[in-house]
Amino acid sequence: MLQLAIGKTIIPYTIRHSDTAQRKRIIVTPNNVEVVAPKNTDTQDVVAFIHKKRRWVYDKQEEMQEHLARFEQSSYMHLQSGAKIPFRGRNMRLRIVRGSNQEIEVAYQNGFTVFVPKRIKDDELEACVGIALTFWLKRRLSEDAVQIATKFSKALGFNFKKTSIRNLPKLWGSCTKQGVINLNWHLVAAPRAVLEYVVLHEICHLRHRNHSKEFWQTISSLMPDYESRKKWLTSINPLFKL
Repeated sequence: MLQLAIGKTIIPYTIRHSDTAQRKRIIVTPNNVEVVAPKNTDTQDVVAFIHKKRRWVYDKQEEMQEHLARFEQSSYMHLQSGAKIPFRGRNMRLRIVRGSNQEIEVAYQNGFTVFVPKRIKDDELEACVGIALTFWLKRRLSEDAVQIATKFSKALGFNFKKTSIRNLPKLWGSCTKQGVINLNWHLVAAPRAVLEYVVLHEICHLRHRNHSKEFWQTISSLMPDYESRKKWLTSINPLFKL
């Protein structure tokens, strides 16, 4: 086992020569760092390569550990084929497939299929699948949020700056004075109609900073049935607020 020294931090890593690799690359998982290189690459060249990338390796491993800690606190524990993943108001079945792919890939069609490289160790499988799913779900939620926010902001003439998917304690969403719409990433489990309500609620805060009569009238003008959508949020967690 080789080691990479970054300040006082020692990061073990391994080198794997591959018949199919076209270039040198570094793979970082929560508990492992591996350098993949073309078959005839000199080992010293590989060592020099990762040494040049040592700061990136350090930052990437810190990022992976942070995501791992969040994953362990999330609802995506004990992931295996057959597990149910909440997505857009439904519980979708998960299938995990070991394959020849080089990176973890997430596919969605009437359920989730996560293709996992054979090199991923069994004791890292759940964490790697969980992190990959979390990235995929956050990205999809972000795309939906931008689309919805753009539609409502145009309808109302309220300009927002951007949407941000975050881990919000005790909040489903918030809106800053600078026009940033923050959304709790667990809204990925909500039906589309509920997500629309949350986004519209925050868009209306661009004009009305409190829950005044005018605020609710603005929401109602575009969403007369908002109260039924709001009930879903209360049923899931009555302690979370907007």
